[in-house]
Amino acid sequence: MRSSLLRGLLFVSLWRVAELAYGIDSASLQDRLDQVERQAFENWEGAINGLDSLSFQARDSSMAVPDDERLLWETRGLLFAQKRDESEVQQIAARLRERGQSAPEEEKARFERSALVLEAALQDANNNTENAVALVRQWMPKLRSECLSSSPLASCDYRLFWRSLRWLERGATRRGMLAEAQQFAEQALKLAAQKQDSYRISQVAASLAWLYARSGDAELSQRYLAESRHAGAAADDLQLRARNLMIEAAIAVELGENQRGRDLTLQALAVAGRAGANRLRVHILNNIADAELRLGRSEPALAAINEALPIARRFGDMVSERTLLSNRGVAHIRSGEIAAGVADLAEVEAMLARMGSRAEQVTVLREYGEAFAQAGEARRALELYHRERAISAVISEENRQSALRELQAAFEAEQRQRDIDLLASDNALKDAALATNDLQQRVWLVLVTILGLAAVAVVFAVRKLSRLRSQLHHHKLVLLEESERDPLTRLGNRRAWERFIASVQPSQLQQCALFLIDVDHFKSINDLHGHVEGDVVLCEVSRRLRGSLRSSDLLVRWGGEEFLVLAQSLAEDQFAPMLQRLLSAVGAEPISSGAVRRDVSVSIGACRLQGTNADLLLPWQRALLLTDLALYAAKSSGRNRGVGIPLWTAQILDAPLAVTNGLEQAQSRGWLQLIEQYGPQRDGAAAS
Repeated sequence: MRSSLLRGLLFVSLWRVAELAYGIDSASLQDRLDQVERQAFENWEGAINGLDSLSFQARDSSMAVPDDERLLWETRGLLFAQKRDESEVQQIAARLRERGQSAPEEEKARFERSALVLEAALQDANNNTENAVALVRQWMPKLRSECLSSSPLASCDYRLFWRSLRWLERGATRRGMLAEAQQFAEQALKLAAQKQDSYRISQVAASLAWLYARSGDAELSQRYLAESRHAGAAADDLQLRARNLMIEAAIAVELGENQRGRDLTLQALAVAGRAGANRLRVHILNNIADAELRLGRSEPALAAINEALPIARRFGDMVSERTLLSNRGVAHIRSGEIAAGVADLAEVEAMLARMGSRAEQVTVLREYGEAFAQAGEARRALELYHRERAISAVISEENRQSALRELQAAFEAEQRQRDIDLLASDNALKDAALATNDLQQRVWLVLVTILGLAAVAVVFAVRKLSRLRSQLHHHKLVLLEESERDPLTRLGNRRAWERFIASVQPSQLQQCALFLIDVDHFKSINDLHGHVEGDVVLCEVSRRLRGSLRSSDLLVRWGGEEFLVLAQSLAEDQFAPMLQRLLSAVGAEPISSGAVRRDVSVSIGACRLQGTNADLLLPWQRALLLTDLALYAAKSSGRNRGVGIPLWTAQILDAPLAVTNGLEQAQSRGWLQLIEQYGPQRDGAAAS
C-alpha cells in the first residue's frame, strides 16, 4: 500500500512537469479520468496503469495546477475505494487534506470535499449506503448552490454533483422511497442533458425507467427507456449497451413479460461477451437465473448461478454475490432441497442486515415465502409472510414520517422568516431611536409619530404571526387525520384501528365479531395487469364492503390486500349470514376497469369475541390471532370462502394453536365450533 502511494506521488510530479512543458487541456483530463474510472469496473490494474500514463499526455492549452492535481488524487482514491482498500483510501484522503492546508480558502474547501468524497465512496463500496448518504449531505448544499446558481454551469463540478445525486438516489431506493429516488434521478438526468453527456444520460434514463416500472407507471418507464436507447447509441459503448439491456429485461419481468425478459437478458450476455466484460457477465447471469426461476426452471437457474458466483467473489462484488445467493436459495427450495434453501436465506439476510436494505429484504422474504408455499412448507411461508408484512409497515411509517418532517420543516422555515423580519423591524426602530437621541427636544413630535407607527407595525406583525401559528396548528390536525386514513381507499388504517380500540372498554366488545378479509390472487393481478389495475380492484372491493356493512360497523384497510371489520352488536344467529353477505358483496359481480371485467373473490377469517356464555370474552388481540388462523384455513382450503368461529369455550383463551391444523384440533376437542361459508360460484360450479 505504501508503494501505491509513492507511485501516486511520482505520477502527479510527472504530470506537473509535463504540464509546465506542454500544457494540458483540463476538459480533456476530466474526460480521460471518466474513462479510467469506467475501465476499473472490469480491469482495475489496467485503470491504475492508465491513470499513471496520463501524466505524459500533454496538450496545447494550460490549466490550473492545484485543481487538476486534486482531480488526479480524487480519481486514484475512487479506484482504491472500488477495491474497498480502506488503508489506501485513508492515506489518499489525508494527502488531499494536507495539500489543501497550504491552498487558498476556496481551494482548501475543494480538497476537503474530495477527501469526503473518497470516504463516501468507501462506505458505498462496503454497502453502508446510509453512511455514504450522510457524508454526501455534508457537501451537497454548497455544491448544489454552485451548480444551480449560474448558467451555463461554469463553476460547477458537475461530475461530482451527478455522482452525489446518484448516491442519494441509491440510498432512497434501498429505503423503499421510490418517489424520492425518482426526484434525485430526474435532477441527475437534467444535469447530464445540460452538459450533453450521452453516457450519463443513457445511464440515468435507464435507472428512471426501472424506478417508474417498479412504481407501476408503464408509460413513463417506456419514455425513459427510449431516451436511454437514443443516448446510448450516441455514446457507442458496448458495456453501456449491455447494462441498458439488463435494465430493459428487468422492466419486462416487472411487467410480467418473463419470456421477453429472458430474451433481452440473453442479448445483454452476448453484448457483454463482445465487450470482454466478465464482471458485467455476473450481473447478466444473475438476471438469467432470475428469469429462469420466474419461468419455473430451477436447473438452468442453478447452472447460471454456479457460473457467476466464483466471478463475483473474485471481483469482490458483494451486491451481486448477495443476489446470486438469494436466487440460489429459491432454486434449491423449488428443487426440494429445503435445508440448502434455508441456509442460503440465512446468509442473504445477514448480508442485507449489514447493508441496511429493508426494501430488498421485503423482496427476498416475499420470493422465499412464495417458494416455500409452492414446496408445501406452509409454516415457513406463513412466518416469512408475517415478517415481510412487519418490515413493509416500518417502511410505510418511515415514508409517512419523512413527509410529515418535510411539511413541518416548511412551516418552521416560514415562521423563522417571520421572526427574522420582526427582529429586523425592531432593530431598525432601535437604530432610529439612537440616531435621533441628540435631537430629541427639537424632533419630539416626529419621534412620537415614528414610535407610534412602529408600534402599529409590531402589532400587525404579532397578529400575523399568531395567525400563522393558528394555521400551523390546523395543518397539524389535518395531518393527524390523514395519517389515520389510507390514501388509496380512504378507509381508516391501522393507526385508526389502534386509536379506536384503545378508546373502548373490554365490556363494550361483547356481542362483537372480527372479520379479516383477503383479496384472492391479488399479487397475480398486480404482476399480470400492473399496480394501477390492482389499485382499481382494491378501491372497488372497499366500496362493496362498505355497502354491505351497517353504520355501526368499523371497516379499516389492514394492509396490502387485507381489510378488517369489527361488527358491533352482532348476535350469534347473525354471524354466519354476515360472513355470507361479505363474500357475496365482493364476488357476486365482476369488477370493471375500462373495457375489462374481472372476477374477484375474497377469503375471510372470522371470530366472535363472546364465548359460550356471557362471562367469556376474548381479548381483541387473541381474537385477531384466531381470525388470522381462520383466514389461513380458508385460503388453504381453496379460497373464495369464509371460515368462522361462532362459539368457543374457556380453554381457547390460552391454548397453543398450530398454524396449519390448530383450529381443527381445537374443534375435535370441543373447544370451539367452526363454520364454513362459500362465495359465489361461477360457470355453474357448486361449493362442495
